Amino acid sequence: MLEYELNFIPVVHFDSPQWFIDSILKLRREKIAIRVRCHDFNSTLDNIIFQTINSNIISRFEGSTKKYYVILDFGNKPSTIERIRKAVNIFSQINNSEIILSITSCPEDASNVGAMSFDVGSLRDDFKSFNLLKSEFPYLKFSDYTVRFSPEPDQDARIDYYNTYIKIFYTTEDTYMIGKSSLIKDNGIDNFHLICQEIVESDLYFRENFSEGDKALKLCAERSLIISNHSKTIEYGINHHIELTSTQLRQSLRVFNAS
Repeated sequence: MLEYELNFIPVVHFDSPQWFIDSILKLRREKIAIRVRCHDFNSTLDNIIFQTINSNIISRFEGSTKKYYVILDFGNKPSTIERIRKAVNIFSQINNSEIILSITSCPEDASNVGAMSFDVGSLRDDFKSFNLLKSEFPYLKFSDYTVRFSPEPDQDARIDYYNTYIKIFYTTEDTYMIGKSSLIKDNGIDNFHLICQEIVESDLYFRENFSEGDKALKLCAERSLIISNHSKTIEYGINHHIELTSTQLRQSLRVFNAS
């Protein structure tokens, strides 16, 4: 990355080994990110980890680093507002830092939604939590896992393609909706266009030109596009989610600036 003069911010964990911290230190970057895996521990350890960061990282980077992005990563672990608030309060004491709340309430899979339906997968408690905390911590930043918390399956994993569903995770302002075909062996590819029709005709659909993902759903609903693999619906769901969340964050910023 240095060779090609890329603009990047290195990330260290609060418990990164010393050799890794030393290698980042040698880069002499003005900005680094520190990831705190809040999903791995409860609030009783917050102060200990805060002290660890100060002694093992901040004290060593003081000469070269001017900004720290502290990523409070709650993953998909259910967390109360009080739990998140306490973490933000403690880690925002790091000098020259910006706090980024990283969290998701998107389901890992579509098992709680029936075949041939477009239904609520879960509420967007992640973004709701951020908005509730934003008034108290106006400079709090937000990140999530889009609609794909689980990593791609191992290429060597044996997956019976014909016993899977074509499914789309469709983000709304308040929910994570899931559209799900029948099993592929039961004409799931052919009837997925019915799911797309239901999405496009619902009040939850944004509009065709809102994102490339929305455009693809409209084309599929019209049978001008055949969606036959999982990677495409993941791509379309992520594309739509990023557009919507970016729009919501811009709106939140305008409200904050106007207040």
